[in-house]
Amino acid sequence: MRKIIFPILLSLAAFLAIGIYTNAQDTRSENVIRLHVIANSDTKKDQAVKLLVRDAILDAFSATAKCENKANAEEKIKMNLDLAEQAANKVLSENGFSYCARAEYGEYDFPTRTYGSVTLPAGKYSGLRIHLGEGIGQNWWCVMYPPLCFNELNSDTTQTDSNSVSFEIKFKFTEVLQNFKQAL
Repeated sequence: MRKIIFPILLSLAAFLAIGIYTNAQDTRSENVIRLHVIANSDTKKDQAVKLLVRDAILDAFSATAKCENKANAEEKIKMNLDLAEQAANKVLSENGFSYCARAEYGEYDFPTRTYGSVTLPAGKYSGLRIHLGEGIGQNWWCVMYPPLCFNELNSDTTQTDSNSVSFEIKFKFTEVLQNFKQAL
């Protein structure tokens, strides 16, 4: 009997572990909009202007930090892709660059990244992507919604307001185990 129960329990544990990882990824990715700025190249000038463009984009979209939910933030971003391009192109022009920016919104792969106490696992996320010129240089990314970009760049880390967001990951395995204990 033990020879049968052990493989079943081991399989159940593996299945639940996969479910925990998938659930954590889904919980976070479905509520997040990321920003991705891709530099023209890896030259010092292109990398420096990438950060100036980042600042201009975050300034232009600062209202997304006050959105009530992801859907509202997503709508504002999609409706203002031309604003993103204009803000980026203004920075490029003011700094003597002849290439232009291209803004797009969609689902993109992002690497694991930690923002303060929040770590987002690698995976597909909704995002505003800004390509500068050839877009083959090193890139910069953050979370536009909830507003972790704004918090990351803000030197006053003690600031709190009604728009602060926290993540909570619930582990299905723990819930199932608790329910199982209660049933016994």
